Amino acid sequence: MYNFADDDIPDEKKVGFLCPYTVEELIDAAGFIPYRIIPESPDLDLVDAYLPNNICSYLRHLVDLAAKDGLRGYAGLVINNSCDAARRTYDVLKSHMGGLEIFFQDIPKKCDAPAVHYFSHILGGFVNFLEGISGVPLQKDAVRESIGRYNKNRALLSKLFSLRAQYPRLLRSEPILELLDANVRRPKSEMNIFFERFIGEVRETMEESGTAARKRVFVSGNLINPHTFFSIIEEAGGVIVGDDLCFGGRYFTHQTGENGEPLENLAQSYLTKTPCGRMVNSSDRYDAVMDALKRFHAHGLVYTSLKFCDNFLVDYPSLKKRLDMEGIPSLFLESEYYPMGKGQILTRIEGFLERIS
Repeated sequence: MYNFADDDIPDEKKVGFLCPYTVEELIDAAGFIPYRIIPESPDLDLVDAYLPNNICSYLRHLVDLAAKDGLRGYAGLVINNSCDAARRTYDVLKSHMGGLEIFFQDIPKKCDAPAVHYFSHILGGFVNFLEGISGVPLQKDAVRESIGRYNKNRALLSKLFSLRAQYPRLLRSEPILELLDANVRRPKSEMNIFFERFIGEVRETMEESGTAARKRVFVSGNLINPHTFFSIIEEAGGVIVGDDLCFGGRYFTHQTGENGEPLENLAQSYLTKTPCGRMVNSSDRYDAVMDALKRFHAHGLVYTSLKFCDNFLVDYPSLKKRLDMEGIPSLFLESEYYPMGKGQILTRIEGFLERIS
């Protein structure tokens, strides 16, 4: 395990965010730390006063955290227009949690030229928001430098995921997930140095036996808190060779142009990366998943969705058709942000692993 305690990051330097469509480069260029909100308490004490229980459990945990002043002192918070639950969460925080500086970032569902133009306009508003909370104009050169750091970070993550696919028993899930959590809560300049060293060390010790005897699993969907699920898959006898989760395999699928107009380059790269379930071009993600399954020699796919998440509950049947056409076994599991009933999940995963080859 790694020591990535963030006690050294003062709250006033944090701009909290939830979604990988948040353009972190702009936050970084403005002198803040993009800080993914990961509620750590499984208890929900206050949220029922603000949100119904038939809504995304991750967002319920977020509102509960805010109601307990867990976000008080942050420089700002970004909420994306990713779904109706996110819009209601923004309404609650804006109306009832005074003192929070919140930017509501719209995201086009398409990736054509008009969508890119519109999104670059949205990013201009985001720049204004960041300048307002920092009190300092945001320079284009600073944005270009940030783009370079993030491009390097994505390239390093791509190398790390390739190594995990080759040596999944050497690079087990819990250490990898700790690194991914740190990567969206620490400065990219620091994480890039760490990843370069870590990848070098892994390559020096790439000796492993017995991997072929393990069931190679690829994970897809919108699993927001994958730690428990990944450990259950490994406990059941599988190894995780890849994923396309929000802050996993889909996080680093794009590179941003470092020349030209920074906002246009960012709008283009974010909208044309491997899409999530809310985007119109979902078939591009199915193509990416099928390609990854073949490259990583996965024996089957586990698809997880948070309860009440329409974007991904609707997404799975279309992906399953593609998997069935290719003869790739899949298992669908609904989850909560803090999943309950480990025994039931373990039994289902064990049954799934027994029928894949």
